[in-house]
Amino acid sequence: MSEMNFLSGYKPDQVLFSVSEVASILGVSEQGVYKWIYAHKLPALRLGSQTLRVTRDALVNFAVEAFPSV
Repeated sequence: MSEMNFLSGYKPDQVLFSVSEVASILGVSEQGVYKWIYAHKLPALRLGSQTLRVTRDALVNFAVEAFPSV
């Protein structure tokens, strides 16, 4: 699970989004976002035992692939 290692690949100047923020941005449920993360379709950083964050770059790359017509 390299995508969810504690701060793996994090750069200090990156913008991080919570699962609820990602859900709001994409217009989907939080459960849907969690499914994408755990299916390794949406890379996320694990910040502690119960906190996940998605970088802006990961979100943009995912959105371009998942929603090509938008």
